[in-house]
Amino acid sequence: MFTFGTVDFVVEDDDVESDRERPRDEPARRGRISRAAAFRYRWMLLGIAAAVGFVLGYLGLDRYYAAAKPRTYPDFLDLVYSDLKLLGFGGAPSPPPELSWQLQVARFLLPVVVLWGALSGLIALFRDRYQQARLPFLRGHVLVVGLGQKGLAFVQAMRGQAARVVAIDSDATNPNVAAARDAGATVILGDATDAGILLVSGVRRARYLLAVADDATNAEVALQAERLTRHRRTGHMLECLVHVVDADLCELLNLQALASAHGRGLSIDFFNFHEQAARITCERTLLPEGPVALVGDSPLVEQIALRVAAGWLAEGRAEPRTVSIVDPDARRRIDAVVERHAPVADALELVPVETELDAPMLRRATFLGATDEPSVIYVCATDDALGVEIALALKGPARESGSRVVVCASRSEGLASVLSGAGEGTPLDWLTVLPLARETCTSELVHQGMCEILGRAVHDGYVEERRNEGALDADDPALAPWEQLLPGFKDSSRAQAAHIVVKLDAIGCELVPLDAPGSPDFGFTDAEVERLARMEHERWAGERRDAGWRYGEQRDPFARTSPYLVSWEALPEDIRDRDRETVHRIPSVVALAGFRVHRVGANRARALPVAD
Repeated sequence: MFTFGTVDFVVEDDDVESDRERPRDEPARRGRISRAAAFRYRWMLLGIAAAVGFVLGYLGLDRYYAAAKPRTYPDFLDLVYSDLKLLGFGGAPSPPPELSWQLQVARFLLPVVVLWGALSGLIALFRDRYQQARLPFLRGHVLVVGLGQKGLAFVQAMRGQAARVVAIDSDATNPNVAAARDAGATVILGDATDAGILLVSGVRRARYLLAVADDATNAEVALQAERLTRHRRTGHMLECLVHVVDADLCELLNLQALASAHGRGLSIDFFNFHEQAARITCERTLLPEGPVALVGDSPLVEQIALRVAAGWLAEGRAEPRTVSIVDPDARRRIDAVVERHAPVADALELVPVETELDAPMLRRATFLGATDEPSVIYVCATDDALGVEIALALKGPARESGSRVVVCASRSEGLASVLSGAGEGTPLDWLTVLPLARETCTSELVHQGMCEILGRAVHDGYVEERRNEGALDADDPALAPWEQLLPGFKDSSRAQAAHIVVKLDAIGCELVPLDAPGSPDFGFTDAEVERLARMEHERWAGERRDAGWRYGEQRDPFARTSPYLVSWEALPEDIRDRDRETVHRIPSVVALAGFRVHRVGANRARALPVAD
């Protein structure tokens, strides 16, 4: 059992998603050669330089001895031996007459080749030691825990953005360790739950922590990171992105992390791979009309169904959209989805098609329990080879009905990568292959966690409000675009977002997922707006004083003075209105992260003291 804030959750080893199939992946991005390729090119150049040096040395020595007219002119083997002596400094004949240009080049080129080769060999031999020696000096780097499919994809994505990356993995035989090093990451072999390993990796100086091992390891790493960074004094918080296998638990933990993030040295976002993959899959391939078929045994089936339902409800469609679930246990899976997500039953007509997931059975299941042919067929198998086999088995039915087949592959290499190159006008134009690890575990996901989304929304609302007041000052660093905002102002926006849960709890409200049962319409009463606005001012004033701001007649973000560091009663009315507007924006802000405000009753309201 692991405790996060005030929430305990249990991870059963039998239910933890296996992430041990770890093939090598491609380089970090196209046009960027891997470290192994650069190593091979370096030795190839050394070989070419050595060959050129030997040829020039032989020709130069031949001319030298011909000009010197020795008593006995050396034969071929003597010339070759003299040529080899040029590999060391001082190997040229002495005292020399006027040397030819060939010999001049060779007597310097060949020793340089020797030194270059020796240095390259030493670098290759002690590369890991050299990288680890640099760890105490790294600042603002990305720390990745777990080099499975997701971890390697994150390493390659962040290296593609020229970020410094340190990865931790406990398995020395994991082939992705070499792939991560090829991408330019420093790899530490050890147990990431050990506080000593995290300290060696520079967790207190890191900018991002990505925990993508199994759930038990991820939870322990997050707890250790919270403890180790509690008194962090750098210019920004450590931003943690933690993978959770169960999508519903992920939502719960995100809410809890938001509720307990205020005032800590780090912010934590939880993500579920299949939820993110379903979002990307639907954004890129879902057609606006027509039935949908979901084929396979992956948890991605349920997540795509939820995405289809959410989009259908958002459009206000009256008739439900037909979605076929093709699986040997399709009825049970449909019952489980409807039980956990009641709105799905209103948005979708879920049709179970119970059949074995093999080619002969799928060819006969022509298609697939729905009255109309599906517009798109999603193949979501836990094994990529099985997914490709299923897709090829559906070739005939798909072409007859004009359906599009989308294979959701976890890996980005092998047969799936070959098929993903198919396009219009090719024999495979009916097929789309999405390598989801590479498409999902990106730098954009790292930079778009829930705290980041809410913090950005808070900042954008503040800038818009100042613009409407006509007080937008281009020289004010607090009004810069989010990408250019100073770390202290970003942390302030994140802290305001984290305090949303505290405010809602004070008036008996909570955050729930957008698709949770209940009325989506919500509005604060006047008394609630006044109370929450006062709370926001008190929170802001305390945060500013902790950051070294003080009262001053004029607001000066450089001198850290503000005339608004006063009590609520002494605050000018127009500044009070800013706090009230901040409260009114709460529903729209949390909607960006997939939540809405839900009133749970007066009996849940907390009797929090309100400052006079």
